[in-house]
Amino acid sequence: MLDPTWTLIIGLPIIALLLVMVFRRARAVSQRIGEVRAEMARNPQDPYRALAELMAEKPEGRNG
Repeated sequence: MLDPTWTLIIGLPIIALLLVMVFRRARAVSQRIGEVRAEMARNPQDPYRALAELMAEKPEGRNG
């Protein structure tokens, strides 16, 4: 079994690396959400109309 000192020496850098990765990914996701919201503000769409158009389309060869 590892000495607690070695556990800290090995574990703390791994935890620090994982925390850095989490913060970078969270920042990237937040940036992407901002981009999507800005695009939606520039090009608003009616979700109900889009759904109605999808439901109105019938694939060929199907009766349902």
